[in-house]
This record gives sequence, structure tokens and C-alpha cells, in this order.
Amino acid sequence: MGPLPQATSFVGRSQELSRITRAVSDGRSLLSVVGPGGVGKSRLAAEASRSVGGLFVDASAARTPRELVGAVADQVLRGDGTVTAQVDAVGRAVAHLAPDAVVLDNLEQAFEAVPGTLGRWMQATPATTWIATSRVPLELPGEEVLRLGPLTTEDAHTLFVAAAPPTAREELQAGDAVVSEVVALLDGLPLALEIAAARLAVLGIGDLLGRLRQDLGLLRDAQTRRSERHRTLMATIRWSWDLLAPDERQALAQASLFAGAFDIDDAEAVLVSGELEPLDAVHRLVHQSLLQVHGDAPGQRQFRMLIPTRVFARQQLAADPEAEACAEGRFSSWVLGRSGRWMERARRGAVDAMRRLQGEGSLDLRAVLERSLERGDAAVALGAVPLLFPALTAHADLPEGARLARAALDLGAPADTPGFAETLRALGLALRVTGRHAEGLEVGRRLVTLGQQLGRDDIEGAGHVAVARCTHHGDRRVRPHWEAAAASTTQRVQSEALGALARIASEEGDAEGAIELARRGLALAEDPRSLVLRESQLALCLQRAGHTAEALESLRRCVELALATGDLRSVCVNATALVELAITQGQYEQAVRDASEALDVARRTGFLGGEAAALCLRAVGRELLRDAAALDDARVCEALLVSLPEPTWSVSISGLMAVVLARADRAAADSMLERARELVSATDLGRLDSGEGPEALLAAAGAAVRAAEPPTSREALARAAVALREALVLAGDGPGDIALLRCVIRHRLAVSGDPDTAVMISRDGSWFDAPEVGRVDVQREAARGVLAALVASWLLKPEAPVDRTTLVDGGWPGERILEQAAANRLRVTLSWLRKAGLPSIEHHASGWRLGLGIDGRPSVVVVEGHS
Repeated sequence: MGPLPQATSFVGRSQELSRITRAVSDGRSLLSVVGPGGVGKSRLAAEASRSVGGLFVDASAARTPRELVGAVADQVLRGDGTVTAQVDAVGRAVAHLAPDAVVLDNLEQAFEAVPGTLGRWMQATPATTWIATSRVPLELPGEEVLRLGPLTTEDAHTLFVAAAPPTAREELQAGDAVVSEVVALLDGLPLALEIAAARLAVLGIGDLLGRLRQDLGLLRDAQTRRSERHRTLMATIRWSWDLLAPDERQALAQASLFAGAFDIDDAEAVLVSGELEPLDAVHRLVHQSLLQVHGDAPGQRQFRMLIPTRVFARQQLAADPEAEACAEGRFSSWVLGRSGRWMERARRGAVDAMRRLQGEGSLDLRAVLERSLERGDAAVALGAVPLLFPALTAHADLPEGARLARAALDLGAPADTPGFAETLRALGLALRVTGRHAEGLEVGRRLVTLGQQLGRDDIEGAGHVAVARCTHHGDRRVRPHWEAAAASTTQRVQSEALGALARIASEEGDAEGAIELARRGLALAEDPRSLVLRESQLALCLQRAGHTAEALESLRRCVELALATGDLRSVCVNATALVELAITQGQYEQAVRDASEALDVARRTGFLGGEAAALCLRAVGRELLRDAAALDDARVCEALLVSLPEPTWSVSISGLMAVVLARADRAAADSMLERARELVSATDLGRLDSGEGPEALLAAAGAAVRAAEPPTSREALARAAVALREALVLAGDGPGDIALLRCVIRHRLAVSGDPDTAVMISRDGSWFDAPEVGRVDVQREAARGVLAALVASWLLKPEAPVDRTTLVDGGWPGERILEQAAANRLRVTLSWLRKAGLPSIEHHASGWRLGLGIDGRPSVVVVEGHS
């Protein structure tokens, strides 16, 4: 008989089809297409048969030489059964017909019959290429093996949609992300994809995904149009299972415990299957297409089981509870020990170890943790949680981390159980990052108390860190916690505390002291993630001190190290910091290019926070370039915000995107700001960051949105300028999102025709920022004092000049200076300020004052603190 009719068109496999066609044209004697059940061997062979005009024989029912000869004879002799038992007669018949190719589909169950049949036919038919499909190589002389794996993600997606009922097509287009999840869950197996797609006749795509997550047994053909072995996916896998020896079945069942890829060392630690050595077991399972091989170099070779096969094998393991318990015990011990070794190496700076902790190795750790929670095994759960957190952090999955940590702690283990304190610390981190600071604060206090009770300096220090992290950094009570943590004997705690103290010093105006503290914190960092964090803090201190070139280099090192460790979340975070710095330096075109690169990284890794941040920054850069595409980025970014797990990011991005949207859609901008305010109210972000955090940013963004409408008169222009200057005052000063907002508002002032009103001055007179000259640090102490006195007077009564005595007292406090000398000093100082780029100091008969704008308001904006 010819190839079986197919329900859908042939999809993908262009390279494999080309290889088969090439083997036929080159006159190869035998090509075996080898792969697991359901991977599409028969369909590929049938397509190849059509392409080369060959014969197709379904040999799935053959077990013996007689049955195999009969199957071929029925096709070759067109039903003449007089020679069905004669191997040589079949060979002569094929030679007489001289087809370019003959396909023998499904030969694995007739493996023992192959040498005496196909082996002789190959000798009798030198002009014919025999193509066999099997789950194992046939081991005949001259055999070329084509290992067939799952479809590519793109081809699997195409096949799934093509196999779906026409009534489901519109829903599939709308739920593209859900379709991708289904395709990933089915590991690109064509049989599984086709059966699942058929279920869309009665199920929605979301319902199908939910059911498949619970039970892959759903994958059975309700219309029974397929052969018995293809009617359900599990039947296809059982077909392979039934061909295994008992020891091989045992090894396959135990290997199903590995959630990700594993190597020979892993197998030797976990697999115990009768007399069969683990190395031999892996070899046989690979040979029979039940394990897939990854990696070319021998030292890097790993193995993994396709998800449906793993589900089936796991069911077989669970059928023997005693054997399952023994296997799980070996698996848990091995995974915890292996992950612990990786953690120790990572803390000593081993990049490869951190990559493994954050990569596929975390899948096994997650499996161990989930099973321990089901069994109520507190010791294993508390050991697993801290080891899993690097992966959860790298993949921005800390809401789930908080759930897992709480579940482990709720098992009721004593506080001195190994891993208890580390799990508590991980919980505090997850709560802080997800905006639950009040809960995180309580966890920090518990850690401090626990450390004191156990006499553990490292636990107490971690508690001080948690308390400080969950308290507004401007609170006077924070510094003692950081100082206590810095005194810890634990290097990791010291490093984190010094980084935080560096930030505090920078905000207080001690720029060089901040840099020194940041460098000390960096020197104490051990693991790659800590190195990235400390380097990032150093970059911030350098930026605030005006060392822009060094800050850029520091951020580039962060990106390179994060790439090397595979921590793509940190790649995105620091790449966006590079973009922020470029924007604040006026490098808008470069910022747009860098943001596009960061966006590409975020999308490849599925990091929604990074994608939203990169889109936000690109929108800001394009807004500053007056590029209409800024609005497109803002709308895409708006759609992502509802999925972000970190509320601080959501609020910051919302504020910036509202300002970008305001020019085109005031209602959408107002709606975005309102959602952000609701999020601040629902969390404790407002309490934590009051003064320069989300509330200040949203207030400033609101003022900018209100002033975004195009002015129609000089009076309207003046009102818009006033609103934008008020937004600058509300935004204050600081890094990150507030600095970006200030850039956008400054730009709005400039394009509105009122650029001279956009001069900013620090309240303490330490710097000013004028449109024509940019940022100027006031190094002279006397000039700082004089400028601070002018600012203080302006804040009280903008139109009133400041007399000479007040200015002299501000510049030279406590000094007794002769009147003429004081006048000379003041004249020189004011002249220096004007030459440095601050022209808006006006001299009046009774003193000096800051200049006025077009609407009678002062032409400068005072901001708090230091930049």
C-alpha cells in the first residue's frame, strides 16, 4: 500500500527532506530515519516517497521475517501472494521494478528480522535506496542514520494552526502567546500537535492549555481515524516502552525525575536499574530514541527526555510507591548537593556555576522543592528555596519565590533548621521587590532577632539589610541598620551594606566619599550577581559626581558580566541604565539605538520588565527627537504594564509613558496615571518612597500631562511653562526615572518657545543646569553660599532682591570682613557665577535677585538635594 493519507499538509523538515533526496540521488543503499514515537518519521518518509517517486510499505504490523516479506511483497507484487515467503523473490521483484527508493515504515518491532530480509534485499537492488523509519538504528552495513528531532518552534506553531478546525482560527490569532505555550508543552511533536489541535473543535485554546497542564492523557484521537498505535500520544510512547527490557524500563522511569537536561554524572548518581550500569542504560535509551542528546563535545554532552515521554515514564515510576520513594530520595540528595556546590563556586566568582544555577539546573531544583512541599518534607524544602532564588531573581519570578518561601516556612520546622534563616532572607527579598515592604520589614526584624538568638552574625546582618531595604532610604533610622550590617563579619552582607551607604553618601552630597564606599563594596563582592549589583551602584555614584565617562564604562562592565553569567535580567537592567545615562547627556539618537538592542534581549528572554523598560526608554528618546514612533512605543508599553510583577517599575514607567502619550491622547495619559496611583495606594510604595519616589513622579507627570496641549496664545504658552516648571519642582532631583522625566519636561519647555525658563538650581547652591551650558558644579564654597542665599530668598519671595549683607553672610559665614572687601568679594563671586553660565542674576538698587520669566514668575526651577 502507499503512504497513509495525512490530515494536514506537510510542514517544515526542509533540511531533512533535502538530505533524504540527496541520499537517493547519491545512490545510498540504506538511510534510516530514527526518532521517538510521534516525532513525524512516517510523515517525513511518506513525503520523501512522493518526492522521489518511490514505493511506500507500512511494516508496522510485521514482527517476523515472514510478515516483513509479506508486507513488502504485497506492495511490490501488487497482491500476488505466491512468493510472499520468498525473500530472494521479493529482492528480484524490486530489482526488476528498479524504483529509486523503497520506504519501509516502522521497522523497530521487526528488528530481529531485518538482517535476513532487508540486508539481502539491499544486495539484490544496487540501484535502489531503501529508506527505513524506526525508533532504533537498524545496524546494517552501509546504513546512514538521520536522527529526527521535534519540529522547530516556528514549524510546530504552523502545524498546530493548520491542524486546528477552521472555526478556531480566529481565536488562535488572538491568543498567539497561549498557542506558543501549548506548542512548548508538547515539545514540538507533530502527533501531539495534531491531536491537540483537533480538540479545539470543542475547547477554547485557554481551556486546552489548562487541561494539558493537568493531563497529557487528553491527547487521544476522538475520531479514531489513526492506527491504534497513533490513536493516543500515550499509546505511541507505550509502544516504545513495551519494546524495552525490564532494566531499561526501570532506568527510563527513574530518569523521568530530571526536569531538565542531565549528564552522565547525574545519571550515575540517580539511576539504579538492576544489573544495568547507568552509562549503559543511558546509551540504550539514546539508541532507542527515548533520550535526546544535546551538546557536541564529549565533556558537554547532556541528555533530556521529551515532555510527553517524561510524563508517561513518571506515571510508570509512580505505579511502584516504594521504588518511587527510593529514587526520589537519591534524586533530591543529588540535586541539593549539586546545586549547593554550584552556589559555593558562584560565590567565589565562577561564572559557569552561576549560569547553571540560573539555567536548566534550576528546573530539577524546582521539581525537588515542589515534591518536598507535597510530602511536607521541611528539611528538603528549606534546603531548596535559597538555592532556587538566583534563578527566580534572574527570571523576574519573585512573586512565585515569595509563595514558595512561605510554603517552606509554613511546614513548621524549628528556626535552627539548616536553611531556615536563608529561606526567611529569601522571603524578605521577594516581598521587597514585589512592593510588599511592610511584610518585608517584619521579616527583616525576625531575622535580626533570630540572628541574635542563635549567635549568628551573618543572619543578624542579613536582617539589618532587610529592614533597611524595606524602609524609605531617606528615613533617619535607616543608616544605623546599614552601619550595623557593614560591621558584619560576613563579606556578602558587608558588600551590600557598603553599596547602600555609598548611595546615602551620594544623596547627601559627599560625592567622592560615595565613590570610595562603592569601590569598597565592589571589592568585597564575591558572586557574579553581587559584582553586577555593586558595579551598578558604583556607576550611579560616578554619574552623580559628574564622572560620566567612568560611569558609562562601569555600566558596560555590568552588561558584559551579566551576559557572561546568563543573568539576562541584569543585562536588561544595566543596558537600560546605559540608555538613561545617554538620555540625560542629550545623546538621544544613541539612546534610541541602545534601547532597541536592550528590547531585543528582553524579548528573546521573555523578561517582561526589561521589555517594558526598554520600550519606555526608547519612547522617551524618540519623544525628545520629536519622532512620532514614540507614541507607538508608549502604547505597546502600556499593554505590557498590566503583567509586570514589580510595582515600582510599573509606577515609574506609567509616569513616563503618560507624559509621552499626553500629546496625542490626553484621556489615555490620565487613565495611565490613575492606574499607577491606584497601584501606589494598593501597596506601600508611597510610604516607602515618599518625597522622591512614585508619588512625586506621578505628581510631576500629572503636571506635565496637563500642560501638554498645544498652546494657542502667548498667555497659554506662559501657563504651560508654569505648569511644566511646577512639575520640575515636584519631581525634585535624583537618578533614573525622575531624571528622565526632568529631561522630557525641559525639552517641552524648550520646544514651547520658553527655553530660558528652564534653568535648574540646587537648593544648596552646589550646582545649576542652564540650557546653553548644561550642568555646572559650583566648586567654590563662597559661590555655593551666595547662590544658596539667592535661592532661599527666591523661595520665600521671588520678586524681592537680596541685600548685600545677607549674601556675604551666606558666602563667608562667621567671617568679619571690611565693607569694601566684602563688596569686592561679592562682585567677584557674582561675576564668576554669571561667567560659569548663570546669567539670570539681576542687580537692583537694594540688592540682587534671580531673574523673572515671560509670565512674571522666576526663570529658574529649584530642586532638592544633589545630582
